[in-house]
Amino acid sequence: MGHSSSYEELLAVDRSLATEVLTKAETYGTVIPSNISPGSFVQLAADNNDLNEETIDGKNTTHATTMVVYQRKVFGPELPPTAAGDHSQRRCSLKRSGSVYELQECSAHRRRPSVTQYTGAVDKEWLNGEGSVFSEGINTDDMWALLLMKPASIMKTGIAVQDVQPVPSWGRLNPVLYPNLPSVSKIGYCPMIEGSSTELSTVYTVMKHTQKICAGLGQLDTVITFDLAIYAKAKQIQMKFPEEFSDTVIRLGGFHIALNFLSLLGKKFHSSGLEDLLIESGVYAAGTTSVLMKGKSYNRGIRAHKLAMEAFFRLMWNTTQATLVVVKSVGLTKMP
Repeated sequence: MGHSSSYEELLAVDRSLATEVLTKAETYGTVIPSNISPGSFVQLAADNNDLNEETIDGKNTTHATTMVVYQRKVFGPELPPTAAGDHSQRRCSLKRSGSVYELQECSAHRRRPSVTQYTGAVDKEWLNGEGSVFSEGINTDDMWALLLMKPASIMKTGIAVQDVQPVPSWGRLNPVLYPNLPSVSKIGYCPMIEGSSTELSTVYTVMKHTQKICAGLGQLDTVITFDLAIYAKAKQIQMKFPEEFSDTVIRLGGFHIALNFLSLLGKKFHSSGLEDLLIESGVYAAGTTSVLMKGKSYNRGIRAHKLAMEAFFRLMWNTTQATLVVVKSVGLTKMP
């Protein structure tokens, strides 16, 4: 009755998709997703895509790697995608054509590279507090910390505990202050690579194909984002082949940057009493506290440090107010 697709129609669709992918692989040397077009800036990301099959012993599961292409959507109508392959064929060949991505062998075992001329030459202006973005963020955080306390009692000593907090959390406050959303991004998915993301050959293959994708789109530089495990291997490959990947920018994902920062905070405040404070106050259990101090639990770690920051800020504010009262009582008009 025409209410469903026949088996022959499904085969025709699958055959047409496979033909398009193979044709693009022969033309560009890689696969460029059909919804990604030249003109707008392109960046990529790659991560493991493990399929944990229900095997008896848990071994021999599938370890694959997936690449994703990101591009901001430009204003105006988009051109329809052009077909690269011949879709007039109705029958498929039974001969296996091989994988789209052939793994390229790579070994990064060698002596540690010498120190480059750029080490120590970067001026960290953003951390100096002179930039407008940095100072604006500091002022916004200070304003939020003050508003967390009862606004009517900010100038009084001994701030009372509030039953209902009218001020939203830090995560909810920022969307209120910055309601404008950036433009929509287009996401293009590449075929999976039959290789584990922890292998150097797989990472090397990913980096080479990202260069080909950007070159096929007319972009000179290649920007790709990895997680911490793949990032370390990618930087190792880039240091071994500096000329081959001179136009490649390897980025660490924001989530893994936050996790490493949480672990650094845990190491800095180790044996300072913060861990005992979180346990004795009943906010977290002992096992959970030890885990979040190592940066292994993101949501709980962020909440723990925000609660500690708010508590310390309240104590600091009360101390400041008490100091001002003492200064006024002795008749001093100027602070040293």
